[in-house]
Amino acid sequence: MIYVYLKQCVQLAKNSAVRLGDVAQVVALGGGVKEARAVVLGRLEDSPFLLTAADVVFALGREDVAMLGAPACAVVPMQAADKPALHWFKAAVVCALLFVGGGMTVLAYQTDTAMLDAHAAIAQTVTGDEQDAPWVSLPYCAGVGLGVLLFSNVLPGKKKKPSVFEIEQFEKQDQERRYLADQAEGEK
Repeated sequence: MIYVYLKQCVQLAKNSAVRLGDVAQVVALGGGVKEARAVVLGRLEDSPFLLTAADVVFALGREDVAMLGAPACAVVPMQAADKPALHWFKAAVVCALLFVGGGMTVLAYQTDTAMLDAHAAIAQTVTGDEQDAPWVSLPYCAGVGLGVLLFSNVLPGKKKKPSVFEIEQFEKQDQERRYLADQAEGEK
């Protein structure tokens, strides 16, 4: 008996042979795992394709195959990696855009809520002098930055739950996998 746990999506190098061991976990009772993992299911060209459970059973040529996991696997060619200089340039551009956008957002918020008047009122209450209002901006800015770090759960240490960014990244990858599987199934 062979148990095949098919993955939802895999990325392989272009122009490579797609083996069962690449797209699934294989367990066999009574041996034969190495031979089953080495079975070639197809060849990956430039476009993604869908590999169904029926394709796997047909390629194995056995009747004692139990399919587990996803009903189909989208096999996607890997994209060429960026050169290090281009990678760092892209990161710098994104950081600059985020810095400017974040600054504009904070400034617009402070203008809309009359934050300077609020800081002047706090300074008047604490020191009795309205002219010393700029010192109130320092703990305010530190608190905004600390609040963002705590909210986004990116501080090192023991994490109890995934951060907002990790959830968004997982959902994006899941939608991409579904899209590729639907596209490959439509071509089949």
